[in-house]
Amino acid sequence: MKITPERAELIMEAVQLREFGWTQQQIADDLKVPRLTITRWLKNLNNTESDKVNKPAVDVHNGKYEYVQKNPHPIRLFPCLYEEAAERIDPGSIDLILTDPPYLVSNTDMSRKNQADLRRDFGNWDNIPQKQYVASVSLWARLIAQHLREGGSLYLFIGYRQSHLWGQALEKAGLSYNGLLVWHRSNPAPQIRKTRWCPAFDFILFYSKGSPDTFRWIGQNEMHNVIRCGIPEIEAVWAGAICAGNERQWHPTQKPRWLLEKILFVSSAPGALVLDPFAGSGSTAFAAQRLPGRQVTLIEPEPKYVGLIQSVAKDEFGCKVTTISGA
Repeated sequence: MKITPERAELIMEAVQLREFGWTQQQIADDLKVPRLTITRWLKNLNNTESDKVNKPAVDVHNGKYEYVQKNPHPIRLFPCLYEEAAERIDPGSIDLILTDPPYLVSNTDMSRKNQADLRRDFGNWDNIPQKQYVASVSLWARLIAQHLREGGSLYLFIGYRQSHLWGQALEKAGLSYNGLLVWHRSNPAPQIRKTRWCPAFDFILFYSKGSPDTFRWIGQNEMHNVIRCGIPEIEAVWAGAICAGNERQWHPTQKPRWLLEKILFVSSAPGALVLDPFAGSGSTAFAAQRLPGRQVTLIEPEPKYVGLIQSVAKDEFGCKVTTISGA
């Protein structure tokens, strides 16, 4: 029997939930599919000798099911500032905003005794004067609240010094605070001056518009707000390495796909509209390629990162990037 793309997406959701330890009844209730159907799907997927032509977009790799994106999700990309693209995004249309905005971590005054001074300059986007940044955060928070649908969620990476500013702006915009998550970077950048602790964690603010209506509980041990990687080789809670190897691009604050994928899985469903208004290297869209049915819109004004997104999308995923003018 030929399997439709929609059915393949449901089967993959069932497989992922099963790997997180859900029972077949819990999966059936979540996906609104009869339990006997879930049993049949999982049994058929365990039969590696079955006709591969009739299998959904799921392969077995090293004893685990792996989603294979037969038809990569297209990516929409606005090559401009968030505020310039805002009117082109329908109000109340976004299910999940997952983003990493500027938070002023550049440092051009890193002096060292008897040694050359150091500079950590991430570019103009991270060198906004504080007064201008405060006004921008207020505007961005209002746009986030405008674009989220009722019941939609926001996950926002932020540094400690700016977290209070974002929290105040988001709550003033009418969003509800749901908690603070901490990602422990297990391989932080070395502390060159050796006068401070190594910066080894990021905050992630979790807000929603009203009560979040998509939140997939994947197990007590997996839902700590100090985050578990989900990769067996990494033994820590929401701890994991920063980007490395082939995944690492030349964006200074790139977030790893495994981390974004976990958030996407918990707080979005197949068919969800996802927005990253500060896209950087496009990691949100590429993490979504591992999950069925998420449609991602990116906003990124830097031409070099726009080119990077287009290049990775084509070379690694074979997916189309549709560029949309924000004007």
